[in-house]
Amino acid sequence: MLSTIENVLGKSAIRKNLPMQPGDVEKTCADITKAKTLIGYKPDTNFQNGIKKFMEWFLRK
Repeated sequence: MLSTIENVLGKSAIRKNLPMQPGDVEKTCADITKAKTLIGYKPDTNFQNGIKKFMEWFLRK
């Protein structure tokens, strides 16, 4: 996620890498099957474009 934000902004983040904290998870996976079935949810924005749109919105505020 951070590298995507860096690419959108054209800047490098100042990073301070720390060890995993209690409660951190290395990977998560969402299952949107129920949302598709119940409400017809069909996302059409990929991750990179979603981050770009968010950053543009956030910077306008």
